[in-house]
Amino acid sequence: MIPTGAHLNCTAKRYRRFLRVVFAAAFPRRAPCWITLSIAAVSGGKLASAQPTQPEPRVQLTEAEEAWLHSHPQVRWGFDPDWPPFSSFDPDHRLVGIDADITRLVARRAGLRLVPVEAASWSNVFAKAQAGEVDFLSATARSPERLAAFEYTRQYGAFPVVVVTRNEAPFLTTIPDLSRLTISAPRGHITTSQLQRDLPGARFVLTDSAEEALKLVSIRKVDATVQNLAVACRVIRLHALTNLKIAGVTHYEFPLRFAVRRDAPELASLLNKGLATLTPDEEERIYSAHLTPDVAKARDWGLWRRRALYGGLSSCLVVGLLLVWNYCLARQMRMRKVAETALREARDNLEKRTRELRGRVSEVEQLNRSLQVANQDLESFSGSVSHDLRGPLRRVSSFAELLQKETRQSLSDRHREWMSLMVREAHHMDVIIHDLLKLARIGRGELRRQRVNMEDLVKTTIADFEPVVRNRDVVWNIGQLGEVEGDANLLHYALGNLIDNALKYTRACRQARIRIDAVPADSQNSEATLFIQDNGCGFDMSMARRIFDPFQRLHSAKQYEGIGIGLSNVRRIIQKHGGKIWFESAPGKGATFYFTLSRCSRRTRPEEISRAM
Repeated sequence: MIPTGAHLNCTAKRYRRFLRVVFAAAFPRRAPCWITLSIAAVSGGKLASAQPTQPEPRVQLTEAEEAWLHSHPQVRWGFDPDWPPFSSFDPDHRLVGIDADITRLVARRAGLRLVPVEAASWSNVFAKAQAGEVDFLSATARSPERLAAFEYTRQYGAFPVVVVTRNEAPFLTTIPDLSRLTISAPRGHITTSQLQRDLPGARFVLTDSAEEALKLVSIRKVDATVQNLAVACRVIRLHALTNLKIAGVTHYEFPLRFAVRRDAPELASLLNKGLATLTPDEEERIYSAHLTPDVAKARDWGLWRRRALYGGLSSCLVVGLLLVWNYCLARQMRMRKVAETALREARDNLEKRTRELRGRVSEVEQLNRSLQVANQDLESFSGSVSHDLRGPLRRVSSFAELLQKETRQSLSDRHREWMSLMVREAHHMDVIIHDLLKLARIGRGELRRQRVNMEDLVKTTIADFEPVVRNRDVVWNIGQLGEVEGDANLLHYALGNLIDNALKYTRACRQARIRIDAVPADSQNSEATLFIQDNGCGFDMSMARRIFDPFQRLHSAKQYEGIGIGLSNVRRIIQKHGGKIWFESAPGKGATFYFTLSRCSRRTRPEEISRAM
């Protein structure tokens, strides 16, 4: 896109030596002081001052660089043969130009003996470099596609890239506007590649040189071209292409670099060292030597008119930049005030939200404290009621059993059935009270953390069920479970509930297969994941969302005994240890219960290991 005043100011600073040379060419005898001050103000830099003559510097070579120079007495140099004022042949077939002088100066200071490699066009030179017939290329722009084959040195010059159109075209033509035009561009140049990438829908006419591209615009074969500013100015003036103008400055830039073969890093180092010896005055003298004569040759008519024109343009440029600068400052002040107002409002809103959040946090903390007190009261009440009910219930059960024995012969079958039902329900009520007491004790009790060998604990728990499985075909598969930190008694109770469920729901299987193992995990993981898997009847996952809630059952009491409080106790035990418990199941495919426990820390002493015997 064509930049605004802020970008023009930045462009002028970057290319101040080039602008100074152009103005010096326009006013060769004695430039007025206001022109000198205008250029200094636009460029933001100081004018070059004369320096005393000093001996030409030489680069310091490393052993690797000296060895490379010894093995390469001649260095093949590739250049654009038709690209004035950077590199071209004069009538005596001598290579002249800005790039030619800088390259020779750098080579002389680096101790390189150059052998120019000539070709018909830049495309041919670039092809030779890719084929390995050239050691380095001068005045080459860097691009991602070229980085694979070449190593680039530091930048030793940069020139703005401008849009050139005919006089009847509008000024400040933007890059998107060019997509509707026919554009001429030199073949193989980096600016051409950038244009083809950014304007995929534009029509391009590729030429062998920048001069040919500009002449196509002049004779109305194409609408516009995008060229290096130095090349465009020279061609327009020397060939009297008076119907062309600079329509705008693009965001592209043409930096001059050396492109060195990837297998010659020493050459790239030598060229970088040689470039580091160049001073701004030396670069400016080289620019002046090739830019000033070209502009001066075109001053054979309207000398004073052009002087006035340049003076007016420079004054307009300075005034325009000042106006744009003032406008930008005013806009920045307005934007800053708006931003300060928005920031102040945001800060007030944040403070308000913070106060509200603090109030809500206090309310939540108060509710948590109330909930803890209520849970403690509920657990105490549940334990107390369960304990007080257990005595009378046992007496009722005992007397019912005694009455059943004493009157067994005198009662009818129906009465004996009623007496048996009373005894069974009394025992069932005693089991419920026992489980409620256990649930209350789990909630109130404190953990006695110690190292627990899970394999031994599982074996001990399985031994408790030996009378139950004595007449069943049960296959146990116990893996390496390792050691965890926890309360051995509570973990024993939790494992007993899970194993009891596995045995219960595999009762209908001809052979029950129960696997107790650990999920493989990284040694850096602080948690161990264990699981108990069976091949029982299983259940539907969609019906088991409240399986861990007290008194929740998925099967009827006629199918499988129990009151639905065992898994609730297991979950409370696992959560009290800081772990998680979940399950996977499907009807007819068994069930798997997973739970996590903390691994043993190295600080736990070996004598604290609890082994269930």
